[in-house]
Amino acid sequence: MVVSIALLFLLPGNPDAPRPLLSPGLIRFKQADRDALREHLETDDEEKKHGAQGMHIPLSLVWQTVKHYRRWASFVSTFAVFSTWSSLTTYTPTIIMTLGFSRVPANALASVGGFLSLVVVFFFAWLSDKTNKRGMAVIIAQICYLVILIVTREVHSSVGKWSRWGLWTTINAFAIGYHPVHNSWVQLNCKDPRERSISIAMWVMSAISGLMVGTQYYRADDLPFYNKGLKIQIIVVAIGMFFAIHQELVYVLYNRRVLRKWKEEGGARPWLYTP
Repeated sequence: MVVSIALLFLLPGNPDAPRPLLSPGLIRFKQADRDALREHLETDDEEKKHGAQGMHIPLSLVWQTVKHYRRWASFVSTFAVFSTWSSLTTYTPTIIMTLGFSRVPANALASVGGFLSLVVVFFFAWLSDKTNKRGMAVIIAQICYLVILIVTREVHSSVGKWSRWGLWTTINAFAIGYHPVHNSWVQLNCKDPRERSISIAMWVMSAISGLMVGTQYYRADDLPFYNKGLKIQIIVVAIGMFFAIHQELVYVLYNRRVLRKWKEEGGARPWLYTP
């Protein structure tokens, strides 16, 4: 909370309006600095042009973006897979306590998975950039997560406490490995910066809605192994992975159809999705 408040006073906004929200800020950008930053952004993505931050978003564009059905599979996938994270963040310390650890060591051991998740997240981000296959990076990350959930449910009730801790730590490490890449995947498939803002808002709402549902996966009558909860998580992750694969196919098939039509009829090169 302290860091978030400090950012409101200190974090620069964007090249068009670099001043932080609640203060003049500590960093002073010269016009040459602002021009250089803006040029880097436009080189990276030509749609991030000057003035994009202040563009007006009419209700007609909101409705047009909401009914853009080709992107909805990403929202469903995010809702399903991300829902499993809330039960993990809430109950992992309790699960570790059932292994025989007291409260403070259990919380310390529960944090290891969170630290390892940084490595996992950066690995799949690197894989996504290296291959430029955003959808495949998301799907591979979800497959890894699904496999770990299945293995844990099958073996964790019959192994020692440190092996069980290792299994739950691995689950927590891979629980959100796909998530930042999925965010980028959604953004890359928006034509307009205003459409991008609306789509990301929808994506965040899908994720938060999933978290609300996921708090109910682990129940008191399922202690100490939460086998029912793990089964539910396996099912919803499989559903989310199905929709991620569906999303990939939607983009690939659309691109093929549009390119085939362009080659036959000519004209300006059409806009394509990033699969």
